[in-house]
Amino acid sequence: MQAAYRQSNTKSMHARCNKPGGKSVSKVCNAILIVLLISLAGCAPLPPPYVAPDPFAEALVKYRALDCDALAVSERGFNTALEKTADVSSKPFWQRHIAAVKQVRLEKKCPTTSARPMLGIRLDPLLPAAARPLGLPNAKGALIGEVMTASAAERAGLVAGDVILGINGQKLATAAEVAAAIGQPEAGARIEVLVWRNRRQQVVLVDFGAPVAKAAPAAGSLMDAATADFDAARYTDAARKYQQVLQQSPQDTLAWYFYGQTMEKLRDVIGAQDAYRRVLSIQPEGQVADYARQALEKLAPNKKAAKKK
Repeated sequence: MQAAYRQSNTKSMHARCNKPGGKSVSKVCNAILIVLLISLAGCAPLPPPYVAPDPFAEALVKYRALDCDALAVSERGFNTALEKTADVSSKPFWQRHIAAVKQVRLEKKCPTTSARPMLGIRLDPLLPAAARPLGLPNAKGALIGEVMTASAAERAGLVAGDVILGINGQKLATAAEVAAAIGQPEAGARIEVLVWRNRRQQVVLVDFGAPVAKAAPAAGSLMDAATADFDAARYTDAARKYQQVLQQSPQDTLAWYFYGQTMEKLRDVIGAQDAYRRVLSIQPEGQVADYARQALEKLAPNKKAAKKK
């Protein structure tokens, strides 16, 4: 209604201004027309405010498209990259992706393949629209969207709806920074989590439990034990355990892929290639199959070099 009224007024003023009346009248009419046009432009809806993308949220979207086997492969690759990198500034990048993969694996209830504990929360970006009702002065931090049952977070008393503002005294602004700060805690580690709850700050102490003494693995935990050996660079022990897993589950493509990686570490190129080919023979399509093809392509130059020798 207001827009129609303004449009009719604009047409009326335009008609009046076309009548002869001298320069002074023309100037006044032009000024009034400009004011009316500006008011009409004000009726158009304003574009939504720009919100910078959250790298952690983007990583979650990416990894939610993967299956459990592909997530396990990704986590191992990121762990290796984190351990090898000497650039301190790049460590948060790998820590963020490791945390994102761990969170998605928890959401999908994937089998555990890491001996390290996890906090057990789903982090969501904190948007301004969510920060205001909570009484926060700004949208800095990360919103806990879910707390996993029997996790370190649940034992510590963290709940969905808490906003994490900092870790171990370090203030954090985004979900990506929170994920990087949590990183990969060792068994027995403790961290102080600064949260916003009930319109005030609280410190929650999270205990990841006492270190677990190493024992002979049961049949159901051989995969975890092999992965722990691989992560600790005990490649001979890892290879032996992966062989035991494959004796029990000869169609396990993930075990074959990890066995191939272990053979690479032991410089057994032929053994690694055989393992990757076994993945493709069992399941020629899928994410783990794609990883196996990439590994075979990477090993192809080594095969040519071996022939030349």
